[in-house]
Amino acid sequence: MEIKASMKKLDFPTRSQVAKECINRVCEAASLKSSKKRRVDKRVLQCISDTPDMEHAGTNVTLTVSSKYLSLVNVDTGDIIAKHDMPRISFASGGDTDTLDFVAYVAKDLNEWRACYVLECGGSLTQDLIATVGQAFELRYKE
Repeated sequence: MEIKASMKKLDFPTRSQVAKECINRVCEAASLKSSKKRRVDKRVLQCISDTPDMEHAGTNVTLTVSSKYLSLVNVDTGDIIAKHDMPRISFASGGDTDTLDFVAYVAKDLNEWRACYVLECGGSLTQDLIATVGQAFELRYKE
């Protein structure tokens, strides 16, 4: 989902709400969760686009996380879906209670286009992935 505001200008709770709302919208668009009315802070709504880009929905990916970059590669074709240098990633978060198997991260591409990427992590790997991304951030900033 396109993100229209710098995450660095938002406080932590608002960043978390943005990521969780992106997860909810992607899950709803993929029919993984029923659409329901929920109260969303208008600051959050101002930060995100109306509809997600579902071009790669359902694609199995290999996720590589290092202190230099995070990449998503299509398992079946080997095509690179996204590759973001660590300094271009601004935030990562898990879902809420009904989207526990999902992770979202916000990053800019080389054209300065900012988006929230939503990943489903089977086998309860969500917390491990968030911890790994956090470790990669720490390593990056220590280097």
